[in-house]
Amino acid sequence: MAAAGAYAFWKYRSMSAEERKEFKEKVNATGKKIKDRVSKAEDSISDKYEELKGKASKKYEEVKDKASEKYDEYKDKAKSEYEKAKS
Repeated sequence: MAAAGAYAFWKYRSMSAEERKEFKEKVNATGKKIKDRVSKAEDSISDKYEELKGKASKKYEEVKDKASEKYDEYKDKAKSEYEKAKS
């Protein structure tokens, strides 16, 4: 790695001013492309997270409602059985 870095530095130092300018422009353009792709990926991940969060919340409410219905149903049955046994 150190040798590659030293070679790259030497190569850059031996470039003409115009070549350095072109090189910097390429590096900046590549950096911008990478930054844009990362930003798009972050947005995509964020959107997917919100979508999944919404689905999970909806499913939670459905399960909670069903559990509440079952609770009421069994509570009524238990009460009825208790009243029968009491009589």
